[in-house]
Amino acid sequence: MRISINKKDLFFFWNIINYIPIRDIKNVVIKSEELKTLMFFENKNIKIEYNIKNNIKNKKFIIVFKHTILFKILKTIKSKNVNIFIKEQNIYYKNKDIKLFLISKKYKEIKRIKKKNVYIYVKTNEMKEALKMVYFVKNLSKDVYILIRKNYINIFSCDNFRLSYIKIKHKKNIYKKFYIKIEYLKILTKIFTKEYTKIYFKKKSILTMSKNFKIEFKINKRSEEFDYNSIMDIKFNKIAIFNQKDFFNAIKRAKILCKNKNKYINIKISNYITVSSNTLDREIFKEKIKNLTKKIINKQFCFNIDYILSFIKTFNNETISMFFNKKKKVVLFKILKNENYKYILMPIEKGLNI
Repeated sequence: MRISINKKDLFFFWNIINYIPIRDIKNVVIKSEELKTLMFFENKNIKIEYNIKNNIKNKKFIIVFKHTILFKILKTIKSKNVNIFIKEQNIYYKNKDIKLFLISKKYKEIKRIKKKNVYIYVKTNEMKEALKMVYFVKNLSKDVYILIRKNYINIFSCDNFRLSYIKIKHKKNIYKKFYIKIEYLKILTKIFTKEYTKIYFKKKSILTMSKNFKIEFKINKRSEEFDYNSIMDIKFNKIAIFNQKDFFNAIKRAKILCKNKNKYINIKISNYITVSSNTLDREIFKEKIKNLTKKIINKQFCFNIDYILSFIKTFNNETISMFFNKKKKVVLFKILKNENYKYILMPIEKGLNI
């Protein structure tokens, strides 16, 4: 028995699987139904179903294999279509130069992904941008908190020193709250091309679909509440406005010369924003960029350089505002073109006086 599949389709599926952490990657299942081939992947956090059109009519069969072996070999083959032979539930591939034989593994019954009637509409580009703004902050459990309330989706990602927050609009009034693994959210940014994306809700998962894909994400509902109100209600005073590109270049140069043990940089706010890095006993780098705010407040902070850099490189040539709360001793960064985004960062206690 032979199935003929477009190699482009195979590798699109493979590239999606490769966004999953290696420790969580298991077997891939191929289920053929006449002119349709279904490729499945499932672990405890995600289930993926990809519909590929066969070029040849086939009988029904199911095979299970470790995805990396087959795909890495097929990647070296130049032909547009891949002809895979199935015999006694095992996989064969051959051309004039290559012969490949894979033994199919045991499999349990596959449960197809089914959608539910409860769903919301989200603008695809807004969702992609929102996810990009939060998944650079990773906590020990590697998840994000999502609160859907009224017509907004609120997404929080935080660790002990920083919080990245964004809210985006959707088209239904619904209330949901849950945690989801941040590593898997990257997949959403790769598969959707339409203007709007539908997100369906099930009891223990959420589901999204495109033309050929169905992806189901497992969600967690913890007993403890995420206390977002205590963070969102903090009052801040504006202390600086600057261009992202200028600040990013200064931070990059500071990191090259940063030789102190804790990898921190100093930022001094006045008429200019002065970025400096140092060893434990002396300064080795200093650069000034223009402070665009009219009301000048003199402040000095010390930050973990990676926490600043991971935030600032997420954006491109934006105008960024910087705020400070004296009582809580935290700094807030906001993007001028997107008032729905906030990045809150805790400074380090000591730095170098500049």
